[in-house]
Amino acid sequence: MLHKLLGNPEFEQVLIARGWHGLNDMVFQKANKTVALEFYANARFSGRRYGSYVWGNDIDFSPQAINNLLDIVPPEQCDVKRRRETCESWDDETWEEVKSLLCVEGA
Repeated sequence: MLHKLLGNPEFEQVLIARGWHGLNDMVFQKANKTVALEFYANARFSGRRYGSYVWGNDIDFSPQAINNLLDIVPPEQCDVKRRRETCESWDDETWEEVKSLLCVEGA
Protein backbone atom coordinates (compact mmCIF):
# COMPACT_ATOMS: atom_id res chain seq x y z
CA MET A 1 0.00 0.00 0.00
CA LEU A 2 2.95 2.34 -0.35
CA HIS A 3 1.30 3.99 -3.34
CA LYS A 4 -1.44 5.33 -1.05
CA LEU A 5 0.99 7.41 0.99
CA LEU A 6 0.69 10.67 -0.91
CA GLY A 7 1.84 8.98 -4.11
CA ASN A 8 5.28 10.45 -3.50
CA PRO A 9 7.99 8.22 -4.99
CA GLU A 10 10.78 9.88 -2.97
CA PHE A 11 8.91 9.23 0.28
CA GLU A 12 8.23 5.66 -0.85
CA GLN A 13 11.96 5.10 -1.47
CA VAL A 14 12.79 6.33 2.04
CA LEU A 15 10.17 4.00 3.55
CA ILE A 16 11.56 1.02 1.67
CA ALA A 17 15.20 1.91 2.42
CA ARG A 18 14.46 2.15 6.15
CA GLY A 19 12.31 -0.98 6.17
CA TRP A 20 9.20 0.94 7.21
CA HIS A 21 6.83 -0.26 4.48
CA GLY A 22 4.99 -2.35 7.09
CA LEU A 23 4.25 0.84 9.01
CA ASN A 24 2.53 2.27 5.97
CA ASP A 25 0.38 -0.86 5.62
CA MET A 26 -0.59 -0.55 9.27
CA VAL A 27 -1.66 3.08 8.87
CA PHE A 28 -4.19 2.21 6.18
CA GLN A 29 -5.93 -0.66 7.96
CA LYS A 30 -9.44 0.35 9.06
CA ALA A 31 -8.94 -1.00 12.59
CA ASN A 32 -6.28 1.60 13.26
CA LYS A 33 -8.82 4.43 13.23
CA THR A 34 -9.66 3.44 16.81
CA VAL A 35 -5.99 3.50 17.78
CA ALA A 36 -5.56 6.94 16.24
CA LEU A 37 -8.64 8.31 18.00
CA GLU A 38 -7.43 6.92 21.34
CA PHE A 39 -3.98 8.41 20.74
CA TYR A 40 -5.42 11.88 20.10
CA ALA A 41 -7.93 11.65 22.93
CA ASN A 42 -5.13 10.90 25.41
CA ALA A 43 -2.45 13.19 23.96
CA ARG A 44 -0.99 15.58 26.48
CA PHE A 45 1.90 17.94 27.10
CA SER A 46 3.40 18.34 30.54
CA GLY A 47 6.53 20.36 31.04
CA ARG A 48 8.83 19.34 28.21
CA ARG A 49 7.27 15.94 27.56
CA TYR A 50 4.73 15.07 24.89
CA GLY A 51 2.89 11.85 25.55
CA SER A 52 -0.21 9.77 25.00
CA TYR A 53 -1.59 6.51 26.30
CA VAL A 54 -2.87 3.83 23.91
CA TRP A 55 -3.98 0.30 24.81
CA GLY A 56 -2.07 0.37 28.08
CA ASN A 57 1.12 1.76 26.54
CA ASP A 58 2.66 5.13 27.27
CA ILE A 59 3.64 6.77 23.96
CA ASP A 60 6.37 9.42 23.90
CA PHE A 61 6.01 11.70 20.89
CA SER A 62 8.45 14.38 21.98
CA PRO A 63 10.66 15.98 19.33
CA GLN A 64 13.58 13.93 20.71
CA ALA A 65 11.63 10.65 20.41
CA ILE A 66 10.60 11.46 16.83
CA ASN A 67 14.18 12.40 15.91
CA ASN A 68 15.40 9.12 17.41
CA LEU A 69 12.75 7.13 15.52
CA LEU A 70 13.61 8.78 12.22
CA ASP A 71 17.36 8.74 12.95
CA ILE A 72 17.58 12.53 12.60
CA VAL A 73 20.29 14.59 14.24
CA PRO A 74 18.87 18.06 14.87
CA PRO A 75 21.10 21.06 14.15
CA GLU A 76 22.83 22.64 17.14
CA GLN A 77 21.20 25.98 16.39
CA CYS A 78 17.79 26.55 14.84
CA ASP A 79 18.35 28.31 11.52
CA VAL A 80 14.99 30.12 11.73
CA LYS A 81 15.88 31.50 15.17
CA ARG A 82 19.32 32.55 13.93
CA ARG A 83 17.80 34.40 11.00
CA ARG A 84 15.21 36.12 13.20
CA GLU A 85 17.92 37.28 15.58
CA THR A 86 19.89 38.65 12.62
CA CYS A 87 16.85 40.61 11.41
CA GLU A 88 16.22 42.18 14.83
CA SER A 89 19.12 44.58 14.32
CA TRP A 90 18.05 45.76 10.86
CA ASP A 91 17.19 49.40 10.41
CA ASP A 92 14.27 50.76 8.36
CA GLU A 93 16.46 51.21 5.27
CA THR A 94 17.42 47.52 5.28
CA TRP A 95 13.77 46.46 5.68
CA GLU A 96 12.77 48.72 2.78
CA GLU A 97 15.48 47.14 0.62
CA VAL A 98 14.25 43.64 1.47
CA LYS A 99 10.64 44.68 0.80
CA SER A 100 11.59 46.15 -2.59
CA LEU A 101 13.24 42.85 -3.55
CA LEU A 102 10.40 40.62 -2.36
CA CYS A 103 7.35 42.70 -3.18
CA VAL A 104 7.55 43.10 -6.94
CA GLU A 105 4.48 44.65 -8.54
CA GLY A 106 2.79 42.28 -10.98
CA ALA A 107 4.68 39.24 -9.76
